Amino acid sequence: MPFGDSPELDLMAEGDIDIYVVDKKINKDIAIDALNKLIRKNQCRGYLFYDFVKRRRAGFPRGYYLGMKTRFKKRKWVMDVWFMRELDKPSDRLMSFVKKNLTAENKKKILAIKFQIKKNHLDIPGYLVYLGVLKNKAKNLTAIKKLA
Repeated sequence: MPFGDSPELDLMAEGDIDIYVVDKKINKDIAIDALNKLIRKNQCRGYLFYDFVKRRRAGFPRGYYLGMKTRFKKRKWVMDVWFMRELDKPSDRLMSFVKKNLTAENKKKILAIKFQIKKNHLDIPGYLVYLGVLKNKAKNLTAIKKLA
């Protein structure tokens, strides 16, 4: 469940762009080649690569992850690029659940918790915040920490 900030749902706590490259022919070499091309362009401050095909991690889709960080107009931006053979079904289900259950009140709670996570440099994925507020009725960061 890669999405943590969601411009589609107006739940962005920071500059975050998620890109999904989906093709049955995707493999590690294609993802590494893309990463190398991006590094050579030298547009970002830092680059990250994870192989979530070989080394699975709960809550993350099966694919190759490229992460990039940069600054634009005095704001930090993170760009996540996922190379996958097929769309991640748990992420799709979560997005549908969030869309169906999101209210103005829940949106305020989610954003407040996400800003606290960012402010305190905590490693709590966005999907836990969504599930915590919308499914488990969490009202604050303390309740979300219990779920993590």
